[in-house]
Amino acid sequence: MPPAPPAVATAPQTPMTPQPAKMVDFDGGWEFLKTSRQLRVWRRAVAFEMTVDTEGHATECEVVDRFRKNYVNIKLCEVVMNHYTFEPARDEKNEPTMGSYRASISYQQLREELE
Repeated sequence: MPPAPPAVATAPQTPMTPQPAKMVDFDGGWEFLKTSRQLRVWRRAVAFEMTVDTEGHATECEVVDRFRKNYVNIKLCEVVMNHYTFEPARDEKNEPTMGSYRASISYQQLREELE
């Protein structure tokens, strides 16, 4: 009879903590400034809440402190959705899942970065 294989101790696997969507890149600074100027946005910053799909694409966007004129909210969201790149959120099994991402764009900081 062959010898029994050595016993291998395995630690119990604990589920991973779910991870939110992560921003990889935002390359729309100039476009955001240009669009904001055209729409006559007079705020220090604009905050967004975006839904990110399992492939890391923004699928929905909402301006947190909405502008009175809805077309302003829509145009600013179009810019950020087209220029943000994400890693998707991860569930407890480390599988990609729908998630959300909240961002705030400061005009002063954006200008300083682009100069």
